Amino acid sequence: MENIYRKTAIVIKLFLQYGCLALSFSLNTANAGELIDVWFDNQNSIVIEHRGCKLGTPLRESRKLIVPLKQCAASRNEIELPYFSAHKVHWAQHDAKTVWLVISFKQAYRFQTAFYPGQLLVCLPACDKSVAIKNTSKITLQKPQPKLSTLSKPVTKAQINNTAPDIVANASLSLLGYQSGKTLLIPIRGMLIDAFLARSIGYTPQDMVRDGLPHFGSKRDDWKKTRTRKHLGLDIYHNHVEVIAAADGRIKKIAKGRLSGLYIKLDHGQGMETLYIHLTEAVVKTGQKVRQGQLLGKIDGPAGNAVEPQLHFEIKQNGLHLDPLQLIKAFYALDANRIKQIAQYEKQLQSIIKQRNRLVKQFLRNQ
Repeated sequence: MENIYRKTAIVIKLFLQYGCLALSFSLNTANAGELIDVWFDNQNSIVIEHRGCKLGTPLRESRKLIVPLKQCAASRNEIELPYFSAHKVHWAQHDAKTVWLVISFKQAYRFQTAFYPGQLLVCLPACDKSVAIKNTSKITLQKPQPKLSTLSKPVTKAQINNTAPDIVANASLSLLGYQSGKTLLIPIRGMLIDAFLARSIGYTPQDMVRDGLPHFGSKRDDWKKTRTRKHLGLDIYHNHVEVIAAADGRIKKIAKGRLSGLYIKLDHGQGMETLYIHLTEAVVKTGQKVRQGQLLGKIDGPAGNAVEPQLHFEIKQNGLHLDPLQLIKAFYALDANRIKQIAQYEKQLQSIIKQRNRLVKQFLRNQ
């Protein structure tokens, strides 16, 4: 009989030790959702599968994006990413009811989020989907052992609809692209990407023969009885504007030429240079260090051989000229609307090139 009492006491003790703990845990998490899986699809989206979690306000830092999932529970973990700017995602329980999912980036970034029942998308750089992503496009990623510390930075206040697939855009449209690990800014103060495209490859000059066409690789001086040269930059047609540094760097050269007018050459290190040509004023000095977005000069009227006021912008890497449009297309690759607009401009450009070739032939016959 004593043995029976002893065994009963042990059972009761075990229940009190473990059963109550289990009951306590069940009570604490009964109303909480669950983070089920995190993966990277082949459309450059980070997919967060969950059950009953709610999206908080994303907190953006220079190299990190913190995505709070409220009323949610998860074990600590992390994955490596194949995306060219984001390299890791890790997540952990921030407090009893909130999971923080942290995306680490190698450089400046653009993103959008779309929240669906059971799924959150973090799109790099933009979401162009109207429905949640199926698991058929999943890329399996290795999940190493967690090496996480407690997260404690507060989230800013805002409201986001948790039930509809609303897209929250947090992307800057003043960026041109990436080169040599640096983010390049559109080199005209206050100009966004749509205006940049419209005033460069989408623009038809008033004097197509003498001014040429704005795109990289277009013909120059083919209307003269001299050697034709290749256009090595991109022309942005605008007047009465301020020209700014595309990235941090040092003023390598300020000079004035018969064809270029006033120009500035900026050295960004790692073999990258940018040139700003057809200026009418410079406000910096040779050797001066400048920050991204800092004023370099102004355009007030045409300069050099430019017929209309314009900024001729060049990017050089290790002495080779790069087509700025290709950097734009790579940077905005997931922005379907802007890629479509670029394609329309390029299609329109083909007919304008043919039109200009006819005008040049006619001009030469009349000489």
